[in-house]
Amino acid sequence: MENLTKEINKHFKDKYEFLRLWSCVYDVQEKVCKLIFLFPETIYEITDEMRGEIEIFLKHLLSLNGKLIITYKKSFLHEDLIQKSVMTFLEKNYISISSEILQKNVEVLKQPNNVSVTLSLQKELKKYFLENKIFNDLKDYLERIYYSSFSIQINELESVETEILSKRKNFLKEEKKDKILRYKVKENVVLIGKDISPMPELISNQKDEKIGLILAGKIKNISKKTFKSKRNKNKDIDNYYYTFEINDTTGIINAIHFSSKTNERKLDKLQEDATYLFLGDLRKNNYNKLTYYIKNISYCLFDESEIIKSKRANEEIIELKDSYQFVSPKTYVSTVQESLFDSVNDYNDFILQNNFVVFDVETTGLEPETCEIIEIGAIKIEKGKLTDTFQTLVKPKKEIPSLITDITGIDNNMVADAPSIKKVIADFVLFSKNCVLSGYNVSFDMRFLQNAGKEINYHFENQVEDTMVFARNKLFLGNYTLKNVAKHLNVSLKEAHRALNDAIATAKVLLALNKK
Repeated sequence: MENLTKEINKHFKDKYEFLRLWSCVYDVQEKVCKLIFLFPETIYEITDEMRGEIEIFLKHLLSLNGKLIITYKKSFLHEDLIQKSVMTFLEKNYISISSEILQKNVEVLKQPNNVSVTLSLQKELKKYFLENKIFNDLKDYLERIYYSSFSIQINELESVETEILSKRKNFLKEEKKDKILRYKVKENVVLIGKDISPMPELISNQKDEKIGLILAGKIKNISKKTFKSKRNKNKDIDNYYYTFEINDTTGIINAIHFSSKTNERKLDKLQEDATYLFLGDLRKNNYNKLTYYIKNISYCLFDESEIIKSKRANEEIIELKDSYQFVSPKTYVSTVQESLFDSVNDYNDFILQNNFVVFDVETTGLEPETCEIIEIGAIKIEKGKLTDTFQTLVKPKKEIPSLITDITGIDNNMVADAPSIKKVIADFVLFSKNCVLSGYNVSFDMRFLQNAGKEINYHFENQVEDTMVFARNKLFLGNYTLKNVAKHLNVSLKEAHRALNDAIATAKVLLALNKK
């Protein structure tokens, strides 16, 4: 990105030296390149004439075979706005100590070349800031938002009374226990950018956007991509970016790094399954998926035992037990009259020689990485008979969107007193033990189930069979939705989009499709 601004300044003889390229995203499928430039508040506006000549130049420079969208954002440096940004950063990342700092304790001084931010802190808070290198994260955060460089200083306040100081120490202990989940790495050697000094966090704990995030892990599926069109093969104007996955044994995250020409050879040496340390920003991409945008990369070694130690020291672990703790199964009682002629002998060996748990989940959205389970419903099939049911609402960490409530009928009041997924999933593991897992289009439900299993460090190894596959192989229909298949097989499906009802209907479809 630095090369792009250099080319602009070179072509226009520093006419636009005040512009700063804030982000560059290229959508390969849509063939759309989106650029966002920041400009300082001292510049009144970017005129249509300016916009036009910059766009013409960049289209020629990048030789894009597609659409170019350029956005210009003014960076305001009002003191009260910066103060609020500091408080927002602390409230989001260090909630327990944010209550100990007032906005009046944040002094902002605008200088010709940078903005100085001074925090007035008690001695213990100052020590905590230094030990956890909060200054670096705060500096990166402010520079990311505003068009300016920042410096952070501390003005130590006079000591407080012993009782208040004791409370503050307790706050800091809780903050370290519940918020800063890190582990140690060894042999940190810089590859791209600057030295990354703090310890990395666990990938499994990354649920929301975060600035200045440090992660480590093995990389896989490295892919190098370019913006260059076929018409300009001989012109040295390539812009490369690299995508790969990072795995630290607790989770996997998708990453992207936009490379400068000078770093291209270094990045070409990235090795699959090698371990690296990263600094970057976790943001949502154009498809609303959390993506790790990397700035700095270092070689490193890490011991998986350190990760396990960190996880056990900082997280509540719910152990798997031999009895149900939060959700108990119930005996299945049919609400409709079953056929007197139905017999277990009607089913093939696949049904008779296996026990099944047919399940369905209702969720807050389609992506398990960003959405949550709000209901699990399941029914067990033993020797061809429907025996026990497992059903519970689940309290998500975030509010249920109104659209999901419209579809499922589940609202926030209904789940207010429901158990968390961490509690529910331990009981579901027990319910599904030694059973084949099945569902309708079950890959969707399994993705959420496996993601939930991570809450207790459990991975489902059950055999999985998709009832929809049986329907496609044995029926000749134009539409293979559960509703249509159930109707064709004369299976009742009432109150669709509630987990247990869908699971029972799916179980009956599974049995009907596996009759002799």
